Amino acid sequence: MRSASSRGASKEDMGMAYMASLFATEAAQRVGIEEEEDTTRELFMPDYNLLVMNMVRAQLAVVNDRQQYLNDAFKALRAHGIQLGSGQDPNAAIEMLRLQVQAEMQKQVDDVRVENGTLRGLLEEKKTELEEKTAEMQGLRDKVNRKLMRFEVESESLKAEVQSALQTSQLDVDRMKRDLGHRIDVASASFRTPKYDTALRSMQDMVRTVQEEIQEHHDKLTKLIVSIGAQDTFLREKSDSMHSNFPTRYRDELREARQ
Repeated sequence: MRSASSRGASKEDMGMAYMASLFATEAAQRVGIEEEEDTTRELFMPDYNLLVMNMVRAQLAVVNDRQQYLNDAFKALRAHGIQLGSGQDPNAAIEMLRLQVQAEMQKQVDDVRVENGTLRGLLEEKKTELEEKTAEMQGLRDKVNRKLMRFEVESESLKAEVQSALQTSQLDVDRMKRDLGHRIDVASASFRTPKYDTALRSMQDMVRTVQEEIQEHHDKLTKLIVSIGAQDTFLREKSDSMHSNFPTRYRDELREARQ
C-alpha cells in the first residue's frame, strides 16, 4: 500500500513540476512578445506619428473647406436678403438661395436671348441690304463691262475708219509741185509772147485745181475729226476754208512751189 501511495505522490509531484515549467515557459514567451511589441512600436512610432499628423491635417482641411463653404453661403444669403434665423433649417435657406440665383440666371438668359433676337434681326437687315448692294454693284459692273466691250468694238471700228480715211485722203504734194512748177516755167518762158496768156490761164487753172483738191482733202479730214470727237484738239478755230486749218507744212510747200 505504501509503495502504491508513494508512486501516486511521485506522479503528482511530477505533474506539478511540469505545470510549473509550462507556466514559466509561457511567462518567458509573454515577456519576449511584449518586449518585441515595444521594440516594434518604438520602431514604427515616427511613421505612426507622421501618419496621424497627416490624417489630422486632412481632417482640418476638410473642416476649413466646410467652414468656408458655410461662410460663403451665409454671405450669399445676406447678399440676397435672406436672413438665417435661430432654429431655421439651413437647407431651406440654401434652397431659397438656389431658387433665387436660378431665377436671376434665367432672367439673364432671357435678356441675352432677347438681345440675340434683336441682333439677329439687325443682321438680317444688314444681310438684305448687303445683298441689294451686291446685286446693284453687279448690275453696274455688267453695265460697265458692256460699255467697255462696246467701246472696244467702236474703237476698233473707228480705228479702221480713220486708217482707211488717212490712206485714201493723202495729198500728192510732189505731183502738185511738179505740175505747178512746170506751168510756171511754161508761163515764164512764154513771157511777152502770144502764148503767155494761154500759159498764164493754164497755170491759174492748175492753181484752182490744186486749191479744190486741197479743200476736198480738208473737208474729209474735218469730217473725220468731228466724227471721232477730236475737234477740240485739231480744230481750234471754226473755218469752212483750208486756209486757217490746213497743215502748215502743206502751205509752206505750196508757197515754195508758187515762188
